[in-house]
Amino acid sequence: MLPLLKAPDCPADDVTRTKHLRTKATADSRMEKGIVLLLISVLRSIAAGFSAMIVCSRLVCGQQVPDGAVSDLDVLVRQKRYIELERDLSATHDLSISQLAFFAGILANRRNHVSDSIRLLEPLARTLLQGPMNHAELAFCSLADDYAKSFRYGDAADTYSVLSHLPGYQEDESGCHAELEAERWGSLRQAPAQITTVSGPFTVDENRTSAGFLEVAVQAPNFSDRWILDTGANLSAVTRTVADQLGLKLSVASSTAQGSNGIFVRIHTAVIPKIQLGGATIRNVAVLVFEDDDLAFPQIPYQIHGSIGFPVLESLGRITFHADGRFGVEEAPSTAETGRTKLYLERFTILLHARIAGEEHLLTLDTGATDTFLSEHYYQQHKQDFRASDLRELELIGAGGSKIMRTYVLHNVPLRMGGGCVALRDLAVLTEPTGLPDEFSGNVGQSVVGLFRSYTLDFHTMTFSVQDPATAGKENGGCVDV
Repeated sequence: MLPLLKAPDCPADDVTRTKHLRTKATADSRMEKGIVLLLISVLRSIAAGFSAMIVCSRLVCGQQVPDGAVSDLDVLVRQKRYIELERDLSATHDLSISQLAFFAGILANRRNHVSDSIRLLEPLARTLLQGPMNHAELAFCSLADDYAKSFRYGDAADTYSVLSHLPGYQEDESGCHAELEAERWGSLRQAPAQITTVSGPFTVDENRTSAGFLEVAVQAPNFSDRWILDTGANLSAVTRTVADQLGLKLSVASSTAQGSNGIFVRIHTAVIPKIQLGGATIRNVAVLVFEDDDLAFPQIPYQIHGSIGFPVLESLGRITFHADGRFGVEEAPSTAETGRTKLYLERFTILLHARIAGEEHLLTLDTGATDTFLSEHYYQQHKQDFRASDLRELELIGAGGSKIMRTYVLHNVPLRMGGGCVALRDLAVLTEPTGLPDEFSGNVGQSVVGLFRSYTLDFHTMTFSVQDPATAGKENGGCVDV
């Protein structure tokens, strides 16, 4: 459950209290010292340059904090500009201890430093309820997400529920979707925590289907199948047929899930006792159970039996997708990797730091998607770059069906990420939102990452790296930012 503890503060106008904190070893002063030390440790781990400047006397003694610094950081969080948030927070020194803990806790969540985020945000819960609603919402939403990632499903459901009942909270205007999340995680309340055991570095053969999906062999007692590797899936998923084959007990209540096309479908939840993926054994795998038709794509054609989503993939540590059809776990870094870029998370959605025609952007990374596109958010920022002759229609296919969307096409676009670069001859740009709550500048699918000799997601360091495309020196020869 969420402990509602009061974070210590040092009011700037209370000289007596300041002297008291400096001289008397009370429980409050020890707690304050502990928070300062924790902040130093956490900030060192999530971004270079945060260092020990946070222990300056201004923070401990609580001088007046300029509203501008907090407002600027608020804008970056609200607009989900996490690259700039990380940079600016490391360079901002005029924050109180509680303000620094709040923003550092949000950033720790986005960088997948879950335990650090919990330790920073939990003590602030009570005081945040007395402040601006946007800060309370961000903290509670991030904490609930931290609990879900820690497999504390009941705590996640309860925290989302508390948020949904806070005065002033409006579900339609929030990106948190607290009621829906409380319902989903509540259905897993009694589920045990996922446990992953990796015997050591290993590789397994992938099967790239004609539809472009990457399949790997999965085993369970008296069961074997091929499931897709899907970094875009918030949870692993199976069809009802597969759930029956595995003998799973489905949740009594149903909930809703949203496909990559924005369409909502009804789902149940269940827990698979054990699956084997190469040299990894994963126990207590929480899954969404879809009706078979909702994971059928006759347009391709293809039927998904199961997908391995973010919680399982993240638990493997360091995963590498090879163009020659191998999937590696905990492989040693290759000397051919030319660089790394950072990964962020928006809840369970992986975000990739990339450069598009020289501009910095965050893109979602979805190995379960075949296509790559830029979003309506990108379109609104670059309307002047499009010509009427480049208007097209694009069919977005996902769970529950498909939808046709009007798009523009950009030509010869250099896309840099993970130390590599590809020049995209044609890149679709959506002109309207997909309806997904976590839209950024676009999505990277197999049509791009499949061009590299390999690409690696290292969840230990939260970085992404690639080996140069197999086409280097040919189609990729013009990959220069312009």
